[in-house]
Amino acid sequence: MKRIFKRVSAAVTALAVVLTAFVFDVPGKMIAAAADHPDHAVCGDASCTEHTTISDWTGISDFNSVSSGNYYLTADVTLTDQVTIATGIDITLCLNGHTITAASNNRILNVTGGSITLCDCKGTGTLTGGKTSIGGALYVYGFDSTFTMYGGTISGNTATVSGGGVYVNNGTFIMYGGAISDNTSGNEGGGVYIVGSSSITATFTMYGGTISGNTATKVGGGVYQGEYVIFTMYGGAISDNTVTNGSSGGVYVFKTFTMNGGTISGNTAA
Repeated sequence: MKRIFKRVSAAVTALAVVLTAFVFDVPGKMIAAAADHPDHAVCGDASCTEHTTISDWTGISDFNSVSSGNYYLTADVTLTDQVTIATGIDITLCLNGHTITAASNNRILNVTGGSITLCDCKGTGTLTGGKTSIGGALYVYGFDSTFTMYGGTISGNTATVSGGGVYVNNGTFIMYGGAISDNTSGNEGGGVYIVGSSSITATFTMYGGTISGNTATKVGGGVYQGEYVIFTMYGGAISDNTVTNGSSGGVYVFKTFTMNGGTISGNTAA
């Protein structure tokens, strides 16, 4: 009897250990506890002293619907619809080396009044497969809408009109790291397209990262800067982008572009 009891007790203990690796959110979605994800700053570096270390990470196995918080992916994700970051929602997402693939004929993210910070502590995380008319992977719209990129790769997305990777309309894009590469636009802005309005100035500030290997048909293979935009580059690289039937293979500038550092090289236009 004692041996049987010991075996049952051991089995219950083992099951308890497994279950502590998971918790359930309100809709009943299984999410992983953060025990298997190291605390790290938004730059993805656990030893960083420049940024505040985030310790309240929540692991998620899908990204179809989330509220404000700090999340990391526990697996690759294929979306069933585009994800909207609405007003009042503030998200930090660590790709954790995983891939988010867009739903068929959809972009990945709509940022409409909220904010998202993208990072990747493993270095292989990717947003891919987006296909729509504008903003193949991300569409950032509105005065309070902000996309901040510290890591990850936005690659293999398509816009039939503008902004193969990222399209910003009256919003803010801050790039510290990561890569926007190998995206395609049918007209302008193979990598990034940004435009403002007479009442709202859009901003794109690039401190680091790379925008490379993107293709646009008409203008701005790497970046298209439209009207009412403040575009400032402090670092990073815009390189090896292509326009197939127009001009400005690297950066198209509507009015003013301030370059305080970084490199623009190897871009071509035919």
